[in-house]
Amino acid sequence: MENTKIEELKNILNTQEKWVKVHAAEFLIWEDHEIDFVKEVYLKEEKLFDSVPQYRVGIWRVLYQTAMNKNDEDKYLHKIQAAFQSGPDSLHALETLAKLKQPISQLEPQFANQVLHAEDISSFEIYGLWNLYHDTKIDKNTILEQLLNILTDQKQSDLNKTIVAYVLRFIEIPKDVQEEILQMDLNGLSKSVQMQLLATILISFDVEGQKYEFYKQKLLSLEREPNFYSTAILALADKGLQENTNKIEKYAVRLTDSTASTYSADHHATANYAWLKYHRLIKK
Repeated sequence: MENTKIEELKNILNTQEKWVKVHAAEFLIWEDHEIDFVKEVYLKEEKLFDSVPQYRVGIWRVLYQTAMNKNDEDKYLHKIQAAFQSGPDSLHALETLAKLKQPISQLEPQFANQVLHAEDISSFEIYGLWNLYHDTKIDKNTILEQLLNILTDQKQSDLNKTIVAYVLRFIEIPKDVQEEILQMDLNGLSKSVQMQLLATILISFDVEGQKYEFYKQKLLSLEREPNFYSTAILALADKGLQENTNKIEKYAVRLTDSTASTYSADHHATANYAWLKYHRLIKK
């Protein structure tokens, strides 16, 4: 079954385009499968699409992660940084730099001031805060406080809150801040925001036993929400808990059924990644 999941990811990588292709490539990289294959595919993509805004950032992101030496890493990092500074794909470059833990503020000192004191909040400012979290000169508590302010501000859009709930799983949240978030009234958030925040809690927070079960059940109660299965399978797979096996297998079958009217190649890739990660963890 593991080989089947890997081959399906390779097939998605070969047959899909742009960000679905990027995600399939990254899932293989993150699980340490077929790295040479991914690199070969993306060196070809680079030749074909190096000047295509947005997608080119995804190409460089993959090639950065498959780089075998610092020179190659720097080559693709500089391309992403240049796209942020002068390209039509600044937002994509900013999110990618945050994911790669490369603070743009080291190149553009004014960026920190721009983001930290922004009056209007959009995805750009949220990704900016995520990016600044990796700047060692900036207090991480300041970043966390601003992100939580967005999450709890009734005037902020559900989209902004959903992005924050997602971003929180990629940064280290101290125990006291975790407790602060766990004390929030989840019912005061829209279901789309709840779903992302609950997934983040299950993935990143120090919740175990009955507390883990409580938040898992709250997530499972949102089964009718759009994108539930692709979100839930990632959350359930992350800690390698045997008790989640049946749900993971069930959701994987659902997400990988290419005959279903709701089929998504991107969700198929996500399901295979979650399945591979889960089975790797339970073998430990």
